[in-house]
Amino acid sequence: MMRKIYNFTFLMMALFIFSACEGEKGEIGPDGLDGEKGEQGEQGEPGQDGEDGFNFEISGFVKGTLEGTRKDGVAFTEAIEFTQKRSNEGF
Repeated sequence: MMRKIYNFTFLMMALFIFSACEGEKGEIGPDGLDGEKGEQGEQGEPGQDGEDGFNFEISGFVKGTLEGTRKDGVAFTEAIEFTQKRSNEGF
């Protein structure tokens, strides 16, 4: 009995939600006016110094060599070694 009441209630809610949608969407209205600029907030505490503005961590390394030819036909070889990461994601 309780299951029938639950199913009936769910069905009625679904019908109510889908019946509230009617007609096609109209044109997008004009943009509103910009508000006035607010006051400048307080200066925050300086952050920790990092390399190039980022706070990197060292965790292992990836080493390799890139070899290829540029679009103008000049061959190149470049050794790479990544020893830093930006965040804990992926590690």
